[in-house]
Amino acid sequence: MDRVPTLALRNLEREGPVGRTVHATVPPKAEYELTPATGESHETLPRLTDWAEGHRVRIAGSRAAYDTGHAREPADA
Repeated sequence: MDRVPTLALRNLEREGPVGRTVHATVPPKAEYELTPATGESHETLPRLTDWAEGHRVRIAGSRAAYDTGHAREPADA
């Protein structure tokens, strides 16, 4: 598994909305599932998704402007 998704899943597990079950197999296998803590998100996430879709052009512009302005900064700044 790629390191970035693994770190993201581990952070979600640490914060509570995702649970992980590890199976003692070869190769090792882990399954991830949503926890009861994510119950409220089922009402909120569709609205957030609708908002993001409605503002995607502005969001893309903001990202491009940010990336242009920060292109020369060191990664750990």
